[in-house]
Amino acid sequence: MKEMTGPLRGTFALALIAIIALIAAPGGCGKGSDRSRSSGPDIEKVAKEYQGIYQVVKMTRSKGSCKAEGASILEKKDEKYFVAFLTDTLVGKGLSVFSCKDPADCKEKTSGKKAASFIYLFTEAKGKGIAGVETFTGFSRDGRCKNARDAALTLEKEGQEKVVLRVRAVTLSYPAPKDRMCSTKITRKLAKGKPCNEYTVIHARRVGPLPR
Repeated sequence: MKEMTGPLRGTFALALIAIIALIAAPGGCGKGSDRSRSSGPDIEKVAKEYQGIYQVVKMTRSKGSCKAEGASILEKKDEKYFVAFLTDTLVGKGLSVFSCKDPADCKEKTSGKKAASFIYLFTEAKGKGIAGVETFTGFSRDGRCKNARDAALTLEKEGQEKVVLRVRAVTLSYPAPKDRMCSTKITRKLAKGKPCNEYTVIHARRVGPLPR
């Protein structure tokens, strides 16, 4: 999910929390919700294995290609932990991941009401781990929809008590519609068939159980 810096980050993150709340609420709709498909009871069983508090030990980003990890961006982040916990979504159970500053902050983030610099939602048991999708409409500025993105998410184990989270995204900027309302539908249509051009990888180790 897109990370923000500066004064916009808190507002942006709160908006993302609201979107996740819509996905989780009965009858709601939100970012990527129509493509997030639960694979049945397996997702709950697999997701439980990932619950807990993690410390990020490496975070990289590559732009222009997704063939290999890029340069480190961890030193630029003020939230170097994340908490993973089971949640209810429109399509069944899922695993929410919220970034946090420390274990105490991670406990507060499980309420889903506090801003985070990155938020992910996984809804499908796939391959060796779990997967999810996200689509962001972008911001309408100067007649264009900027920073739009369509991404595939995966979370897998990487040895004992370690995990790797990968975000493979197609990032876009396109002319805004006449009503200036950027939409997930347009973003997905334009991203379809295009190669991944932004690759974010987060390596982390579990440092504690899910807060109660």
